[in-house]
Amino acid sequence: MIESKVVVLVRTTHSIAKAAAEKFCDQGFRVVLWEDNKTKVDESIIASCNLRKGSCVVESFDFSIQDNFEKAAVHVIKKYGRIDVLVNNPKLAPVSKVPNLSTEAWHETIDANLSVFLNSISVIAPFMQQQKIGSIINCCLPLRIHDSLTDRHYDGIREGVKGITQLWARELGQSGITVNTIIPGYIEEDNLPLADSAELTQFRLKIPVRRFAKALDVVNAYSFLITDDASYITGTELVIDGGVRI
Repeated sequence: MIESKVVVLVRTTHSIAKAAAEKFCDQGFRVVLWEDNKTKVDESIIASCNLRKGSCVVESFDFSIQDNFEKAAVHVIKKYGRIDVLVNNPKLAPVSKVPNLSTEAWHETIDANLSVFLNSISVIAPFMQQQKIGSIINCCLPLRIHDSLTDRHYDGIREGVKGITQLWARELGQSGITVNTIIPGYIEEDNLPLADSAELTQFRLKIPVRRFAKALDVVNAYSFLITDDASYITGTELVIDGGVRI
């Protein structure tokens, strides 16, 4: 078991990504955040992580150029000598009612999620295969309060993420590498700004456990899936939604 894992965490803007960086740094891991250079990095993540046991650095590059992922992976290997964990975090989809969804918006959603997930796995997997160990986690977009009215087209992206997970799980299992999907429910940090207190109360009543998830609820699953105790779990999806999809 590696005492100080090297973690590549893709995307920084989501509350789950911030919580993941902080959790991994609490565990003494070395975290490398990959962010598209067209997206502003939340500097509070770095400030928070610098107060913890591990380390955290940001590498920004153009996600639309596939070769940049290869360069970024090689840079991590040269600096740390290995990559133990890859976590692909989602990008918020363009919000649009399905009948009004443009082809451009659809392709943007695919490129920002499925293409980025594929590119990051394809460049990091060979290094993990050489190590004969590794963990890959693909996180789908969490639910949002008005999800059912606005961006149900992301359901297709979720299915695509699960397909990518199963494809790579079959490919990498013999090398000791696990690949799994996380499907979050409503995240408190993301949904509080979207509605007034009365509406939030109504939505909580729809959740069997009667509360929204904290980002840390999802990240705790990340922490488990990268341990030796989860080495026989691969190719599956873990739903963390308080039972809302029942």
